[in-house]
Amino acid sequence: MGTFRKGCRCATPTRCPHPYVIRYRDASGKQREEGGYSTQDDAIARLNALYAEKRSTPADVIEQRRELGEMRFTDFATEWWERQRHLSEGSHRVVKPSLHNWLIPRLGSRRMNTFTPRVAESFLLGLERERASASVQSRSFQTLRAVLRAAEQQGAVAPGVMKGVMPPKYTPDRVTIPTFEELTRVREHGDAEVKLLVDIMSGCGLRTAEACAVNINNIVADDVYRVTEQISCKSGVRAPLKHRSKGDFREVPLPDKTRRSILRYAEDVGIDEHGFLLRTTRRNYWTNSITSLRWKKARKAARLPDDLRLYSMRHYFASNCLSNNIPITDVAEWMGHSSIEVTFKTYRFLMPGSIGRAAKILNVGLAA
Repeated sequence: MGTFRKGCRCATPTRCPHPYVIRYRDASGKQREEGGYSTQDDAIARLNALYAEKRSTPADVIEQRRELGEMRFTDFATEWWERQRHLSEGSHRVVKPSLHNWLIPRLGSRRMNTFTPRVAESFLLGLERERASASVQSRSFQTLRAVLRAAEQQGAVAPGVMKGVMPPKYTPDRVTIPTFEELTRVREHGDAEVKLLVDIMSGCGLRTAEACAVNINNIVADDVYRVTEQISCKSGVRAPLKHRSKGDFREVPLPDKTRRSILRYAEDVGIDEHGFLLRTTRRNYWTNSITSLRWKKARKAARLPDDLRLYSMRHYFASNCLSNNIPITDVAEWMGHSSIEVTFKTYRFLMPGSIGRAAKILNVGLAA
């Protein structure tokens, strides 16, 4: 069934505080070790559970797990990548380079059943020695964790293969936020399309690809805009929102100035049969390449800093919200972030200081 022991050399191992380690053979016949059990009862209970699982596992499942465990990381990761149909195009652009440029060249020949937390740690240390950027380390870690999590679910690796592996520390660079004066200048010097993009991104917090899909039918109320889709930056076709499935949407506040800008453009330039405002002369949708060229021209005419991008207008929206004490939870939802942690890491420096305000409030309660 298995054995348990302590890895220490204490004189009285049954009384020392070191954890127990269990050793067993999994369903595929591979010898495994697990640690971290504080008492003998915990170790024995785990061994009993593993034994019961092994006895109840059908032979064909055991054989399938054995075959998966013998696969090279290259083959398993390639199959895993082909199954990631749920990922958005933006996520594909992040995961694919991590997989093919960093993971497979360094781990490709390793068999799946030989992965341990130590192997993952060694991989991360190797990236540090190669002076890979913090963003590369973070993305590579996330991709490796996703692949090994899938392998664990299929029985190709031992449970807890990433247990105890600390993720690389990654803090995004501070974003560049335009001032109101810079916002005014780009509106004055940009063409009608750039002005529309600036208005909807700074007013509603849309991403560039979402702003390219601006639709008059998405004005569901005088003060609400419904973001339903985006335009793929490469293929130029309509696509689901980032971190959303097809048909999902989010609703964002619609300032009166932004609403009037949309209606004015629709009246002056027109819309297509589906309500979209931005179309090329060939009736194609706008893409990032078109917006980039138009933005550079407007930025040069307005004499704006080179590090100010069209995407910075979205940061202006976040700055405007947080500086006016709008809860960060609402801002995260409106901006379409997958987690509030993303919003917090990116815009924490914009939130007004609360220590002094809290001290005054607490003092009132204490003095009452």
